[in-house]
Amino acid sequence: MAGQEVVQKDSALLKWVSEHRLPGITRLVLSSVYFFLNSGPTVLLAVDQADHETNIMVETKIREVMKPKRTGEVDLYTQAEGGRYFGVADGTLPGFTYFGVSPDHLPRVVVFDDSDHWVEDAQYLRVEKLAEHLPRVARMWRVSSTPRGYVLWVAKKFVAFYLKAEPRLNVKFIQEGSSTERKSGPS
Repeated sequence: MAGQEVVQKDSALLKWVSEHRLPGITRLVLSSVYFFLNSGPTVLLAVDQADHETNIMVETKIREVMKPKRTGEVDLYTQAEGGRYFGVADGTLPGFTYFGVSPDHLPRVVVFDDSDHWVEDAQYLRVEKLAEHLPRVARMWRVSSTPRGYVLWVAKKFVAFYLKAEPRLNVKFIQEGSSTERKSGPS
C-alpha cells in the first residue's frame, strides 16, 4: 500500500502507481490482455485452466523467478528496474495463436518487449525451466507484426525444421557466462 508520503505528492503518487500497477502475478482475461501487453516488458504464461496440477507448477516457477518477500499474510512482489511483469491467461483465448500459443500445447511462455515484439519458442523458452530460460530471451529472435517479423518467424521455423531433419548435425548450445559456444558433431 502507498504510504502517506506517496499520496501527498502528485509526482510521487504517479511514480508509485507506475511501479505497482501490476503487482505480483496478474490473472489475465480477454479484456485485460491488451492493457497488460502495453504495460512495458511482460512475460505471458498461457495455461489450461482445467489442469490444476500443471497450474501449481506454473505458479511455483513464476515464484522462483520473481522471488516474492513474505510480509505478514501477503507476498510482496517488487518490480526490478528493467524487470518484466508476469501474467497468466487462459491459453484458449482468441488471438493467442497469433503469438505462437496453441491450446493443444500448454502451458506456454511468450515474452513481450511491447505489444508488437515478442519471443516464443516451444523448445528454448519453457515454463518447466523458466528461471533458466528467461535469461536467454535477450539473445533470441524477436517476432513482430511487421513484414520483417514475419520473415524472421519463417526463418526460425525453417531452421528448427532443418535441425530436426538433420539429426546428424547434433547442434548443441552451451552457455558459459555471457558467451555462447557452438558444438557440432555426433554425440
